[in-house]
Amino acid sequence: MLEKQNGYSLNIFEDMSASPIPIRAYIDAQALVYKEATLSKMEINLVQLAVSVENECHFCVPAHTASALRRDKLDSEIIEAIRRSLPVPNQKIDALVSLSKSLVHNRGKLAGNELRSFYEQGFSEEQLFEILTIVAYKTITNYTSHLMGTKPNPEHREYFWAKS
Repeated sequence: MLEKQNGYSLNIFEDMSASPIPIRAYIDAQALVYKEATLSKMEINLVQLAVSVENECHFCVPAHTASALRRDKLDSEIIEAIRRSLPVPNQKIDALVSLSKSLVHNRGKLAGNELRSFYEQGFSEEQLFEILTIVAYKTITNYTSHLMGTKPNPEHREYFWAKS
């Protein structure tokens, strides 16, 4: 049985159903992060959104946009900045998002000034490794979406996204 979120099965899990391994790896890693990370649930979701934007995932960006706006009640200006790869109008969130996207874009090779900016906003080395874990599990769904052409769930289609 595929995991349900918010009362419906996610299309991405349907597309991964040929093997239980990626589904279980994703679900277990995400659950561990949400349970034990020092990042807030909102920050975790923003990292998931930023990673999905950087990986150009047409399934995950709408899904994380929906949860950021509906569940986390985040400012739509912040979400749109992340979706459009613009500076976020909040220094702390901008540092979080910038570092997350840079980890993906530069394959884990960060410049000293990127880490310094991240730490200057009050983030810790522990949180850096929490972000790395999020990058790892988001890669599973982001790449599955590319491989399978996963379409957003009907519940997320209003948040359609394409790289601008």
